[in-house]
Amino acid sequence: MATQTPPVLFERMANPPGTALKFLQDQYAAVRDKFSLPHVAELKLAEGCGCWLRYVDIQDPEYHVDLKVRMPKYDASEKQSNHDSLADFLEANFRQDDFVEFFGYFNGYAAQPARAQREIIAADIRHPHFHFHGGTLYRIWC
Repeated sequence: MATQTPPVLFERMANPPGTALKFLQDQYAAVRDKFSLPHVAELKLAEGCGCWLRYVDIQDPEYHVDLKVRMPKYDASEKQSNHDSLADFLEANFRQDDFVEFFGYFNGYAAQPARAQREIIAADIRHPHFHFHGGTLYRIWC
């Protein structure tokens, strides 16, 4: 994640779901060139493996999101609290910046160019059909 103003970094979240904003670790330094904003930090939403957000990581993400949400057993609730926590965090901490930049990827893909760019508002993240697209640079308006 990148911001215009220096963010307050905090290493641990109180209770998952929650948000931690950490110094960018050296192993993730290759993502710095994705951002236009100067202050880059590592965003963590939940303890454990992965980002705990709804996402698709393929070349045609909108098509696959549409397929997922049409499935009879589709259930957004498993990760909804993480989406709400992220939107709350962005809206509470970055209004003065107007927007932040967000880039999600799998380990090993940090040096790859962004596949796409999208602009959304923080409230969009709350929608139960919203899925982040892997390898996409987001400008999120707060």
